[in-house]
Parts: sequence; structure tokens; C-alpha cells
Amino acid sequence: MSEQVTLKAAVREETGKGSCRTLRIEKMVPGVFYAKNENVLIKAPLMSLEKVYAAVKTSQLLSLEIEGKGTFTALIKELVRHPFKNEITHFDIMGVDMEKTVRVSVPMVTVGRAASMAMGSRLEVYRSIATIECLPGNIPASIEIDITNFKDNDTLQIEDVVVPEGVKKIYDDNFAVLRLVAKGAAIAEDEEEEA
Repeated sequence: MSEQVTLKAAVREETGKGSCRTLRIEKMVPGVFYAKNENVLIKAPLMSLEKVYAAVKTSQLLSLEIEGKGTFTALIKELVRHPFKNEITHFDIMGVDMEKTVRVSVPMVTVGRAASMAMGSRLEVYRSIATIECLPGNIPASIEIDITNFKDNDTLQIEDVVVPEGVKKIYDDNFAVLRLVAKGAAIAEDEEEEA
């Protein structure tokens, strides 16, 4: 696991729409830290929050330093953005117990290149996110899927995706993650759709 990113925040006493609007004018973002025994109203600088979110998204651990309260290991639970300014208007952070499993969604990325792709075969990706459950210290940044040995018309189901030790995939139905479609099959499928 790489070094944790740190977000510095302060406790906020103000609540309500007016005080939150004032915070946003000051380039601060109101949020809530959901700790084990209490929920703490906090505020964080917009730029710092944007940088931290870019680095950890909602699946990687961060270190949350709350002025006067201490430092906590946490996950970003949710961000709310303004509908057209694309600025963060609110955030929720969840404290984590390093001894209890958490459920997060992580990206699945392909590595390698199937030999038939040089001949015109194409890779169709149906799902790029996997929901997993594991201890917070075992959360992978991503799940890699090696397609080097894929043959035309091979389909990878979620149950066949290899995950690191200590990580459990969570799914109700065994869905297709990706498929390597042969060049001729791709043209035939496109023609069928047009008809």
C-alpha cells in the first residue's frame, strides 16, 4: 500500500444553508465525518479536497487531520458537486476500523494486448468497476485483467476475474466484464444493428 494522502479539516460550528453558502464563498467546503461514536461537522479547503479526491477517489484510504480532534484513517464516502460549476459543494467522509472489512468499488483495468487485436479484433468492455470487500489495508488501487492470452470471442465473467489475496468480489449475478470480438464478427454485429 502506498503512502496515505492527508486532508486537513477543521470543525465547523455553523449549520444551515446560509452558513454553508458563506463557507463556499470563502472557498471552503462543508462536510461530515462519520466517526465510530459520533458524527462531526467539518470544513475543508476546496483546492485541498479536489487534490485529495483526485488521488484517492472513493476507494483509497486517506488520513484526515481534524484540527483539535486528531488524525483518523478514513474513506471518502460521497461528494456532491454543483450542477454546472463542477465545484464540490459537500462531502462525507467515513472513519474506518482497520480490523473490519469495508465494501468499496475499484476500477478494473486491462493490461497487455491480445495478438488478434493487431488483425482488427476489438475489445468490448462491459463493466469497468468491481465491488469488493476486504480489510482497509488490502484495498487495491485497481484490479488488473491481463488480456495477452485472450483469443477471439473469449468472454471474461466477473467470477473469473482474479483479485488479490484477502479481497472478495461482491456480485449478485455472474456478469460479463469484457469480450474480445473477432474482426468479422464485429462487422456482422454492426450490420445486424443497422438492419
